[in-house]
Amino acid sequence: MYSTTATAIYKISNAGLRHSTSNVHSSVNLTRSENLHRSPGNLQHAGAVNLNAKNRIDSQTSARLRNWRGNVSSMAEARQKHWDNCHHHHGHDWWHNHCIAFIFWDWGWWGWWDGWWYPAWGYDPYSYYGYNEPIYGYGDLSPEQIVAGVQGALQERGYYTYAIDGQMGPLTRDAIARYQRDHRLPITYGIDPATLGSLGIIH
Repeated sequence: MYSTTATAIYKISNAGLRHSTSNVHSSVNLTRSENLHRSPGNLQHAGAVNLNAKNRIDSQTSARLRNWRGNVSSMAEARQKHWDNCHHHHGHDWWHNHCIAFIFWDWGWWGWWDGWWYPAWGYDPYSYYGYNEPIYGYGDLSPEQIVAGVQGALQERGYYTYAIDGQMGPLTRDAIARYQRDHRLPITYGIDPATLGSLGIIH
C-alpha cells in the first residue's frame, strides 16, 4: 500500500483561520482560469483542463495514479464507502492506509481510493466540504481538473454557461443533472463513469 506524508498545520489568529502545509506530497494549489486548454496525445487525458496550476500533483503521485491497476469501485460501492466515511469519521492513519494520494481542494482534504476521490472525513478536523460526494477519478487528474473538464464539455453542449472554475457549485450540479436527465442517465448531480462516458471524456 502506498503512503504519502501530509501534515496540515492550522493556526487560528485574530485574522481568522490560516492554513499552511508541510511535507505535502500530493496537494495542489490551483489557480483558476476561464480558458480551456486541451492537449492531444498521451500527456493529458480527454476532458483534462489546464487551470494554470502553480503546483500540480507531484510526478511520483501522478505516476502512481496513472499506472494504478487495482479494483475500481462501482458507483454503488463508492456511495457506500462515502456513506460509511462521512458517518464514521476516520483518522489520519486510517486514510493513509486506504488512499494512495491526497489533495487539498475546496477547503478540505480529499483522498484517492479505488478510482474515486473522496472527501476525507476525519483526516483533518478543520476540513470543510461544500461539495460532499465522491468524484470519479481518471488518469492523474485532480478533482478540480476533473470538474473543469466536465464544465467545459457541458459548456460545449449548451448546458453550462458560466465560468469554468473547477468547483462543484450548485450551477455545475444543476447542469450535470439536466444533462443526465436529457441523456437518460441516472440523475446523480455528480461526476460518475456513466456521465463521463456519455460526455466523451472517458471511453
